Amino acid sequence: MKLFIKLFTFLSFVFILVALTGCSLFKSMSAEQAKANLENAGYEVVVMTGEEFIKSDKNKSPAIETNELEKYVYGKKGEDVIHLYFFKSIDVASKYMEVIQATNLKQGQKNELLYFGTQQAIKDAGI
Repeated sequence: MKLFIKLFTFLSFVFILVALTGCSLFKSMSAEQAKANLENAGYEVVVMTGEEFIKSDKNKSPAIETNELEKYVYGKKGEDVIHLYFFKSIDVASKYMEVIQATNLKQGQKNELLYFGTQQAIKDAGI
């Protein structure tokens, strides 16, 4: 009986923990959230649709297809910069992780979001 109670308590704790943190684990931030976070931290922010980005001079990776990139967000404050690529799916983002390169910037992926930036900019964006 004691084993059952311990097991039940442990499983209840795990369930509550997953319920409380699950939303943030499976849902990445939106371009609007990133823009707001960066602006609140004093960054100059540019937001583009995928199509606008593909046609712009900021696109250093011509392999990106318009229909796969939803939004692009760029933020700059002094020496701190960040590039955020919001793709349509996790698989598409993973594919482009190997294609998009940025020197001297920390890079990572959070679900459909690829990010390249300085440590401080990543923190300020809320990633």
